[in-house]
Amino acid sequence: MLSTPAFLSVTETCQRLSISRSFFYLLAKRGNLRAVKLGRRTLVPLSELERLVPSTPDVRPVQVDISDAPRPTKSAISTA
Repeated sequence: MLSTPAFLSVTETCQRLSISRSFFYLLAKRGNLRAVKLGRRTLVPLSELERLVPSTPDVRPVQVDISDAPRPTKSAISTA
């Protein structure tokens, strides 16, 4: 019988949130993301991820039309 883990590692949390490890630790330091220490390991309660990123089925991707966006000029992309 497989069960859902109650805690995620830093690596698993970063993968699920698509963030870097340094941004993870910044969120934890600011108090935006609760992490706990278990020995040398830093773990994040799964409930904390659900609090941080609630499931919102009504959210849809935004379509952006860039056909009218200005194109960069040669002087803007040349290197010095």
